[in-house]
Amino acid sequence: MSAPDDEWSLTLLRALSLAPERVTDIEAWHRHIPFAFALVALLRPRVLVELGTHKGDSYCAFCQSASIFATGTRCHAVDTWAGDAHAGHYGPEVLADLRAHHDPRYGDFSRLMQMRFDEALAHFDDGSVDLLHIDGLHTYEAVRHDFLGWKPKLSARAVVLFHDTNVHTGDFGVHRLWRELCAEHEGFELRHGHGLGVLLVGAEQPPAFRGLIELLRRDFALAERLFYRVAGEIEFVAQARGLEALRAHRDRLGAELAEARAVVQQRDSELQSIGTQLAHARSVVELRDASLGRLQQALGETQQALGETQQALGETQQALGETQQALGEAQQAREQAQQALELAHQTLEQVQQTLARRDEEATRLREHLAAARNALGDTDAKLRLIAGSRVWRARSRVARLFRGNDPLSSAGLLRAPPRSLHDRDERVDVIIPVYRGLAETRACIESVLASRCRTAAEIIVINDASPEPELTCYLRGLGGGVTVLENEANLGFVATVNRGMALHPGRDVVLLNSDTVVANDWLDRLRDCAWREPAIASVTPFSNNATICSYPRFCQDNALPDGMSVAELDALFRDVNRGEAVPIPTAVGFCMYIRRDCLEQVGLFDVALFGRGYGEENEFCLRAARQGWQHLLCADTFVYHAGGVSFADTQSEQQKSAMKTLTALYPQYEAVIQQFVGADLPAPYRFAADVERACRAARRNGRPAVLMINHARGGGTERHLGELAAMAAGHATVLFLRPHGAENQAALLSIHGSDNAVPFDPLADYGVLVDLLRMLGVSRVHFHHTIGVHTQFWRLPQDLGVPYDFTVHDYYLACPQITMTTPQGAYCGEPDDEGCGRCLQQRPAPGVSSIREWRQASDSLIHGAERVFVPGRDAQRRIQRYFPGAATVLAPHENARLRVAPVRAAPLAGAEPLRIAVIGALAVFKGANLLEACGLDARRRRLALEYPLLGYAYRRLTGWPASALREHGPYREEDLPRLLGDLAPHVVWFPGSCPETYSYTLSACMELGIPVVAPAIGAFSERLVGREWSWLIAPDQEPAAMGDFFNDLRRNFVRGEAPDPVAGELVGAAFDYRRDYVHEAPCAVPAGPADWTSYHRYYAQRLVRARLPGAAAGINRGMRLLEQLQRMKRHELVLRLESRVPLDWKIRLKHWLQQLDG
Repeated sequence: MSAPDDEWSLTLLRALSLAPERVTDIEAWHRHIPFAFALVALLRPRVLVELGTHKGDSYCAFCQSASIFATGTRCHAVDTWAGDAHAGHYGPEVLADLRAHHDPRYGDFSRLMQMRFDEALAHFDDGSVDLLHIDGLHTYEAVRHDFLGWKPKLSARAVVLFHDTNVHTGDFGVHRLWRELCAEHEGFELRHGHGLGVLLVGAEQPPAFRGLIELLRRDFALAERLFYRVAGEIEFVAQARGLEALRAHRDRLGAELAEARAVVQQRDSELQSIGTQLAHARSVVELRDASLGRLQQALGETQQALGETQQALGETQQALGETQQALGEAQQAREQAQQALELAHQTLEQVQQTLARRDEEATRLREHLAAARNALGDTDAKLRLIAGSRVWRARSRVARLFRGNDPLSSAGLLRAPPRSLHDRDERVDVIIPVYRGLAETRACIESVLASRCRTAAEIIVINDASPEPELTCYLRGLGGGVTVLENEANLGFVATVNRGMALHPGRDVVLLNSDTVVANDWLDRLRDCAWREPAIASVTPFSNNATICSYPRFCQDNALPDGMSVAELDALFRDVNRGEAVPIPTAVGFCMYIRRDCLEQVGLFDVALFGRGYGEENEFCLRAARQGWQHLLCADTFVYHAGGVSFADTQSEQQKSAMKTLTALYPQYEAVIQQFVGADLPAPYRFAADVERACRAARRNGRPAVLMINHARGGGTERHLGELAAMAAGHATVLFLRPHGAENQAALLSIHGSDNAVPFDPLADYGVLVDLLRMLGVSRVHFHHTIGVHTQFWRLPQDLGVPYDFTVHDYYLACPQITMTTPQGAYCGEPDDEGCGRCLQQRPAPGVSSIREWRQASDSLIHGAERVFVPGRDAQRRIQRYFPGAATVLAPHENARLRVAPVRAAPLAGAEPLRIAVIGALAVFKGANLLEACGLDARRRRLALEYPLLGYAYRRLTGWPASALREHGPYREEDLPRLLGDLAPHVVWFPGSCPETYSYTLSACMELGIPVVAPAIGAFSERLVGREWSWLIAPDQEPAAMGDFFNDLRRNFVRGEAPDPVAGELVGAAFDYRRDYVHEAPCAVPAGPADWTSYHRYYAQRLVRARLPGAAAGINRGMRLLEQLQRMKRHELVLRLESRVPLDWKIRLKHWLQQLDG
């Protein structure tokens, strides 16, 4: 060995032989003190900084080594000495105690800097710090912030220490940052004592320290064991010092006892002296001797009691210490609870203020509604008065004289356009403002030119000083059929379209964005819709990107449905929603048909307020609505809109500015829009397009239609429904029926993945629903759940004349409580009918009068099913018990799709706690109360167990720090693997006791290869058969028993000893949903194109109008009708006709009308 090697190794041995001068009750750093001695001695840092010192065990070790080895190090401890969420909060006594030890020993070269870490940065030059120890708040964000903030201060020989790199509980994130930094720098991790990371940031370490590095590189395991064993002596020293303190305390108690004995002896001698002096009075002496005997006996008893008291005093002092520690923890928990309570009070006040504002708004709305109803009643009274007048009684004859038909019929008002419309020779200006996007503009213009419309139109393209030369060149090269105008300077969208609308004062206009595509006879349908009523201002078609006019998803940007062109989708809307329209509060400007008579009355767009665009069409529409005009969504037309191309430079800022301007001008604008969005009047038309699209695909591919019925509670049932629909998508068209909105109603959803739905009342709308399902060719019904599903809908298979299936997801049809558990969440044991009846009396279920009647109704539904799918043998046995003879089919939900990974048991080192994760939304029957009790038990008994809850419970559970339970809140299904990776649980526990039928959460654990503890009941018993590192336990155990079980189980992980695989018989299933679901049960294919006329008539009369946002539209129509009748009464021809009617005819007609009214 060379001389340098001798030097550094001797220094290392000397450092390892040191005994620490300061060892407190903070044990986390004790096992790293020998390494701290060696590190300072070999690195000999010029400047040392510790971030987070607390009681100073680590920092005093650094200072002690610097002092003994005369390294010349300037040491700096930075801390607020107020504590944090991880170390706990404490008072000034901690810093005072540290100063008492530190200042006399190290005050000449060390400073205790009471400040925040970031504040201390200004006290150090860049590149000056040779050794940095980061031990503050241990979240990932905090440690990363500390490292990055101090990184510029590190020298070329710098070493950075990270404490708690081996802590994976709660929000500790040092381990995560350590993994990231090790990818950039060389580092070593001592895993004992909560883990210490040694990061070599600088490359110019001194030779002696390089010797230590070479040792770590050559045999890291040997070096780690060396430091670990030496650190054990530190633990022994700490324990010995504690023992010495106990011995000193014992000695003090002994001295006090000796003093007490001396006092007793003195009293004994005094008593003897008194006996000698009073010897002459024998009788008195005898009496006093007797008294002395009694006193001596009492003295013995007193001495014995004193010994017992001293022993009790020691136990009391020990208990007092534990009580003070618990009191500190309770005080911290109280402070946190107080903060949470204050936050809750603030939130409550905000909610109360919000509710008050909403109550005021509701009051105003009710007043407006009452006024509207009164106005409507007045209008109805006036209309009835008119109906009894001579003018009204003569209207039919006058109408025949003028028009040959009834101009005031409901068809004429709501659907049929004026007969003279198609005879008019007026042209329509299609105005296309252009700024950017050559490809989109070319596609737009070519689609307009290619469309075949009977309406005469002039295409006017206005180039608003485009910055793209290629686009300008293309526009200038357009031939006949297109009028191209150019702005000399950029005017913005509003001024540009105003220029176009002002070109031909006698024409209607269509404002068409340059990133749209039209098809077929689109313009004819828009014009027909615009002239169907006298006061229609604007018309907007459906589009993929048009907010309230969007399809397929409402108020979202959508791509075109797979496999469909714009022309095909437009033709579909034309066929399905022919002649249909929906009132909307405002047009959408991507494609906006505006009537000229409205422009003449209302004016053009407001350039002053909306010069650069966005919001101008909304303001125009609101201005028009104030003057009695209305706006329509043309439901039979579809125009594609790319979005964000034509005038994209200033979208975000202009949108914000436009919204402020609109709400200032029209304070009710947002409320009106939200009301419309909530009503979602276009839903029936999107629904029709969805279903027709699916049916056309089914007819092309020979696919049947299947109706799936489910509850509206989500969960595993809804997940299976979605997976089944996705699997069947290539073989069948799938529709959905779920409970919706008002009591007993159900919503029919169009296709899988779509939100478009229409509601049906089980009684009033049932016949319409049956007719619609027949029209769509539904040839099979599949019940998944009946909670909330009106029993009228149970008749659908019978009334449609089709077979049906039923899938068992739980035991609702046998047990109205669903889960077969007691009110406390324990398995009920499935008693007889009398026992179930008593349970039903204690916990009544909606719609259930007796258990026998309930099961009889369920029996008819189960036995009528062609197939009853059960996901496991356990579920099959239970269903056969309650419904013997049911046609059960064993069909696991996932079957071959489940990818089971090998189980990986994470090693458990030293005192590391066993992390027992619980996943999901925990109800009582899912074990929420048991989990809380286990967390409290582990904390009370100081078991090395932790219970992270990845999810939430039905109520707030008592958690950290009063318990070993930490609640992490809700999660998304797709995030579960990542979150479990971050938590790194050793085992996942299912604390519930109800007989599960499947459990998707168990599937997730099997796919991730995580050990599992589950109750030996339900699906767990069969799904875990043969699996390693898995345990089946009796359900409904006491918290203490569960704590003992997990404490014993922890030894398996410490030793790496796997238990025997779960015993039992593996259950196989021949049925596979992907292969057999449709093929084994052939269904008829929908025949012929669907006729949506009756469907639209029904919704136009019953639902759409019922959901119109107020009677204002009806009042406006009634007032216009009244004005028309009054003008008709004053017409010269009517007056002349009335004068020629004989008086006796008038009297007879009046009596006849009165009889009709009666």
